[in-house]
Amino acid sequence: SLSENFRSPTFNDLYYPGFSNPNLKPENSTSFDVGLASSITGAGEHHLDVTFFNINSTDKIVLDQNYQPINVGKSLSEGVEVSYGGSVLNRMVEFGAQYTYTDARKKNQDSVGDPTFDRQLPYVPNDNLHLSLTVNYESAALMVSYSLVGTRYINDLNSAALPGYRLTDANLSYRRRIGSYSIVLKGEVNNIFGIDYETYAHYPMPERSFRGTVGVEF
Repeated sequence: SLSENFRSPTFNDLYYPGFSNPNLKPENSTSFDVGLASSITGAGEHHLDVTFFNINSTDKIVLDQNYQPINVGKSLSEGVEVSYGGSVLNRMVEFGAQYTYTDARKKNQDSVGDPTFDRQLPYVPNDNLHLSLTVNYESAALMVSYSLVGTRYINDLNSAALPGYRLTDANLSYRRRIGSYSIVLKGEVNNIFGIDYETYAHYPMPERSFRGTVGVEF
């Protein structure tokens, strides 16, 4: 596939007090990707996808080390995504895996000898992995997921970085059909092992947390 893309700055990008940039330009990009998909049935169902992607951006909007949005004149993001999904025992057990490698670099020089040229863009990890396992039994489902996010640079010189982190989440849901409606009960435990991590520098994320929801589908 080949596409032309456009992103306009948000209201907060332009005007949020202390963390905005009223001079932001819109972001434009051209993206290209090519992939291979394969499905196998027999001992359950298995699906494998491998995709290479290439994104050329002009005036890409990123956050600097002060959390203010700025434009990067030219950048190139390339990488590969591998995803697998499968099920066995008549879909009683489902599992999935997705790995993405991304190399995203600044490709313009703001001045002669610009030290930020060809550096990895801030807050873009090279490695991103997600695994999931779901067990279905009658109207109930238990899902456990594991995520790994690699090291992310926090400035355009790549001189400081946030360490990677690993998260494990789980949820148990129950669905009951009543006429044309479904009642859904769900309990979640996020960050089961209470990992201390930051997605952005100096912005700690919650440790172990619990959530319960009740929903109606129709």
